[in-house]
Amino acid sequence: MKNAKERIQRKGVSANVRENYDPCKDFFQSFFRAYLVEAALEFFGMRDRDASPTKHVIPPGLGATETSDWIHETLREFIDTMVLPRWSKKPQEEEQFRREYF
Repeated sequence: MKNAKERIQRKGVSANVRENYDPCKDFFQSFFRAYLVEAALEFFGMRDRDASPTKHVIPPGLGATETSDWIHETLREFIDTMVLPRWSKKPQEEEQFRREYF
């Protein structure tokens, strides 16, 4: 996160959150929001936010219950693979993930 802090020039952010709570909170929210958007774009196979998904596309013709079930299962998969991979990956996969993204 330090690299991201420097890249977007968030100068009020420090390691001691108690000294600069609001700048740290704002930075973390911005960082996490950007991470989630980028992860969702990758998961759904989208070039940008205006593109249509090319992966994990909702199947046509589902009823309300099936649609709800599909959404819950797809979001569970998104969280397990993109947001919290630590709990769903093997240790060596987790290490590779850290090297690539952090």
